[in-house]
Amino acid sequence: MKKNRWPIWLTVSAVALMAFFWGIYAIWDPEKITLDAATRSRLPGQFAQLADGYTHYELGGPADAPLVVLAAGFSVPYYIWDPTFKALTGA
Repeated sequence: MKKNRWPIWLTVSAVALMAFFWGIYAIWDPEKITLDAATRSRLPGQFAQLADGYTHYELGGPADAPLVVLAAGFSVPYYIWDPTFKALTGA
């Protein structure tokens, strides 16, 4: 008796594909970079030392323009604001 096995192969293929992409992300995750003094010196902006570590900030645009603060959180990395930062500093 021939069984229909396509759902099994589809599930296995989907799991393998998800594992592959998760592996790529785990290897090249930019959030894993150790931010030591040498790394901080190569990055744009400045770093302020606080009681619990460092925070990154960057100032741009004319000095007499209104101040806008873009805050990154635990689930949103700072580079998510790059296009917005460029648009605001250019405006």
